[in-house]
Amino acid sequence: MWPRAPALLDQVYPLFPFDGYVTTNGQLVWERGGRMLREAQLDPQAVRKLAKLALQEDFSCQIVEKEKVYLVSRTEDFNHLYGIVLKLPMPPLYDWDRLGKVPVIQCLAHMDAHALSLAEAISQLRCLDTGDERFDVIPRDGGKDVGAAAAAAAYGIPQRETLSFGDGDNDVQLLQWAGVGVAMGNGSPLCRQAADYITDDVGENGVKNALVRLGVLTEAEVLSQMEEREVALQRGPYRVPDEKPSAEQELH
Repeated sequence: MWPRAPALLDQVYPLFPFDGYVTTNGQLVWERGGRMLREAQLDPQAVRKLAKLALQEDFSCQIVEKEKVYLVSRTEDFNHLYGIVLKLPMPPLYDWDRLGKVPVIQCLAHMDAHALSLAEAISQLRCLDTGDERFDVIPRDGGKDVGAAAAAAAYGIPQRETLSFGDGDNDVQLLQWAGVGVAMGNGSPLCRQAADYITDDVGENGVKNALVRLGVLTEAEVLSQMEEREVALQRGPYRVPDEKPSAEQELH
């Protein structure tokens, strides 16, 4: 499950050579070869309403397309996120002429409780809590569980034979959908409550330990895959290409 922009999947392929990828909270589901198994998008008018709300309530909001990420406005939050935390180039401002022409897959918003209540009042939207007042905004009928179901159907895997991992409130429905839902030991209370099995913390090899204890992989298979991953890491860090900022346009 890859929650961020599909354009960043290039850094995932060498490390995790899976057959398919459920991305952007289930909005886009890909085969490794590039074939799309599921593609959903936000209603353009809902995106416009959310953006106007972001300007009105002064919260950070990003617009995510298949290949690119844009900002609704430049904020101190984004300066900190991209300049200090991620150490990546700041995405450009969104060109509103794109709306309705290029699908918006999801939005990412940093909202307090008041702004969240206003955003959730937009009927077409669903706000998924990722922690620290940050939310992934997707269609009301979307979700990681929907994307996982699409992937399972494409590969002919019965729901009862699926296994999922999660650590946050936005993983609850995925864990409930899967045949076996595994929560990380350091996961949120709601996530752990929804799980069938609670493994160790992320930093204590929680995923690996669960796969071995549940009989999905043997220790030898895990070690082999970890060695392959180390080789991939030695090829060097992934770099996001620089992109010239677009001219700021008035939201209308």
